[in-house]
Amino acid sequence: GLGGALEQLGATDEAIDCFRRAVESDAESLEANLNLGLALLRSLRPEEALDCLRRAREKNPKHPAVLQGIGDALASLERHSEATDLFQLGVEVNPRDCDAWVRHGNSLFRADRHDEALGALRCALDIDPCHAEAVCRIAEVLDKLQQPNAAQPYFELAAELLPDRPEVHSNLGGALLRAERYSEAIVSYHRALEHSPQHATALAGLAEAYRDSEQFDEALRYAQAAVELDPDSAAS
Repeated sequence: GLGGALEQLGATDEAIDCFRRAVESDAESLEANLNLGLALLRSLRPEEALDCLRRAREKNPKHPAVLQGIGDALASLERHSEATDLFQLGVEVNPRDCDAWVRHGNSLFRADRHDEALGALRCALDIDPCHAEAVCRIAEVLDKLQQPNAAQPYFELAAELLPDRPEVHSNLGGALLRAERYSEAIVSYHRALEHSPQHATALAGLAEAYRDSEQFDEALRYAQAAVELDPDSAAS
């Protein structure tokens, strides 16, 4: 419709006005309230979005897009416990929706329910073994749970799936560094810098990896680069 076309053209305010007129024309319409709610959510107006999406849910309490939108709005407001309940309902409504499991896992992770997050994310990988976001989050969860040996294959797979993402290579570098695999960590950190030459975590990680492998000139070089980029890092 016109609202969607305006959004695609970057005319966000005009699109929201268009969606709002549709709601004013038919306040009982699930579609109109859903479209307005999602547009407001994309415009980082989660409280307004929540009102619209809840009106849409009155028409269909288990509509997948409505449940997702309400969950996303609640997460934006850092109401993670409520968001988790919505995402849980989403996977119950559609248990073969890989993205729904990822959203649920992410929500559980933000709520510090790491074991449950791991279970949800593994359900996502049962559906799509190469879902990049799920792979990255599982690696992060396992690392948080201090299971570095279990986390490392996921960090490695994430780097294969997202080769252009510097943070993915930096995360792998960190995992390898903690495993004392210094030469491999150095390679991963350099890959991060290929995509983002001023990646602070990669620069600091290289300094540490070179120091621990007794390559002190290189360690000093990257430590200085890290400090130039972030003077506060000198205290760490």
